[in-house]
Formats: sequence, structure tokens, C-alpha cells
Amino acid sequence: MWQNEQELLAAVPPKRLERVRDEVVEVSVAEAFRRLDAKRPFGGQMVPPEFKEQMIRRIMDMAGGQVVHRRIAEDLAVWSADQLSAL
Repeated sequence: MWQNEQELLAAVPPKRLERVRDEVVEVSVAEAFRRLDAKRPFGGQMVPPEFKEQMIRRIMDMAGGQVVHRRIAEDLAVWSADQLSAL
């Protein structure tokens, strides 16, 4: 019904919204690509598998030991049953 959490929050403002996690994590470029590929096949069906492997290997070689910083913010939203039953 909802495309993402932001649509639900906009449509039905929660009674309470509490930040439960807010931190910056450091991830190597190689690990970031592994995680991305595990979540969603990188390139989908448009890129032949052998080309995809070469491309990822080249990116990782170029990145060397570089790291990226990623901010993770998680909120806990609380609604009453009445608020959500109207949906």
C-alpha cells in the first residue's frame, strides 16, 4: 500500500517519533559493493555477468583501500490503533 515509510509518515503523522539510532559508520568501497550486490543485483539483466564481474573488479582495484562514510539514522514511529484503522 505504501511505497516507503516516508509516504506513511506524511499521510498519517505518528503520535510519537523517536530517534533510536544516529551514527556514522565507515565501510570499505569493496564491502559497500558486496552489500549493494547482495541486496539488488547490480546492473540487473542489462549487463552480461562476465562484463559485470570485470567492471566490479576494476572499480575495486581503483578504490584500493578507500572507505566511504555512511550515516545511519533510524526512527521509531508510534501510532494509535485509531489512526491506522482509518486507512
